[in-house]
Amino acid sequence: MKKHYISGIIIFVLGTTFSTNVFAEGDLGRGEAKYRVCAACHGENGEGRKIANAPRISGQHSWYIARQLNNFKNGVRGTH
Repeated sequence: MKKHYISGIIIFVLGTTFSTNVFAEGDLGRGEAKYRVCAACHGENGEGRKIANAPRISGQHSWYIARQLNNFKNGVRGTH
């Protein structure tokens, strides 16, 4: 039991150490601009808006979001 506890702490520390590097390298301004584009139709919390025919994106799987964004980019789905 003690080995599992220590292993868990090590994994947690390593995981949070490396994940902060990823976030530190992001471009906050670009992220905010992209968020505003999505939020215009999908809502501030990604809850979706029936009036805009925009589905809920909050809670969706990351692979689904990535696939849909690629579909928009490649002209397979609508335009954005």
